[in-house]
Amino acid sequence: MAKIERNFTNKKNLPEILADAVMNDKYDSGKSDISVTTLLDSPRVRILSKKHQKDIVTDVSDLFASAMGTAFHHFMELSDETSRHKIKILQAISVLKEKLGQIKDGNDWSQRDKVVNLINNLDQFYNDEYPEFSEDVILEVRLFIEVGKHILSGQFDRLKVTMRNDEGNITHAKLYDYKQVSTFAYKNPMDIEKWTKQQNIYRWMLFELYGIRVEELNIVMVFRDWSKSQAKIKGAAYPQTWGDQIKLDLIPYDEIREFVHKRVKKHMDAEKLSMEDFDTQVKCSKKDVWLRDESFAVKKKDGIRALTGGIFERPEDAEKFLQQNQSLHKEELIIEHRPGRPVRCLEYCQVKEHCSQFKAVEGLYINQ
Repeated sequence: MAKIERNFTNKKNLPEILADAVMNDKYDSGKSDISVTTLLDSPRVRILSKKHQKDIVTDVSDLFASAMGTAFHHFMELSDETSRHKIKILQAISVLKEKLGQIKDGNDWSQRDKVVNLINNLDQFYNDEYPEFSEDVILEVRLFIEVGKHILSGQFDRLKVTMRNDEGNITHAKLYDYKQVSTFAYKNPMDIEKWTKQQNIYRWMLFELYGIRVEELNIVMVFRDWSKSQAKIKGAAYPQTWGDQIKLDLIPYDEIREFVHKRVKKHMDAEKLSMEDFDTQVKCSKKDVWLRDESFAVKKKDGIRALTGGIFERPEDAEKFLQQNQSLHKEELIIEHRPGRPVRCLEYCQVKEHCSQFKAVEGLYINQ
């Protein structure tokens, strides 16, 4: 899965220097069929994004969060001296490769051999000086593993070695992932569930590929919208400072292996469908669309408002309330489903213009 080419607009006239900065996305999942991030995402979103890649246009004003996340990762990388040295070498190699591309485009071959030799020498120096997994703190290594006939890739943020064997091979470690998030994500069960699966997949990959037993999974969070005044008002329900760290549950290797194989199959089976079958069979779930404020209201059949205390998040709670209160009313009581807002579809999804699932409900939210 190669680097995705993106088309940008600047409708809100973001200053050019800022627009250039946020468009400078170097993410590349390498030669894989699917990444851990997209594995956990909706097959519908992944396949539509792939199909309509050339049609997707992103406004630079929508890239602030991802740009700040990248900046945070870079900041954390620079806190490690070895990582700083490695970054300089990799940046030099990148500049030389760009120079080589310019030589090829311009048909000026006089400097070609010199540049190629420099690239090869730097590559060799990097591999000799920093062999994979040689340090006690290892940053941002991309892993590749076969899942059936497909290649899954994933890149962890930080691996802290806690034990090596007599041959110097890593046997035990702790894994850390950096997240720059809004305070809404603080103790949010849906985010914690997603992070837990993501990090356990990395943990499983490290064990399968290298025999490394990760004994602890940690999320290091920085809150981009943290407020000292809100911390005083909301107390324990709100982070008390701008950063926090949480431990995640460990999932047994067999369980996560089965989960990965099922998810890969789900994605790849969806990709084989005709567009007609895809539209009818592959749907985003409530979690996928970030459905918020969905409710089930108990009301009189011909009424408009819900009974006092008759609005619930779960249909089974509404049904129980209805049964308990029907005898108190002459009129028949019913449960009215009040759809929530699919926040991702409305505000963040880049393929909504190509999505029949969204088009079918779009009219409900035009005036909201």
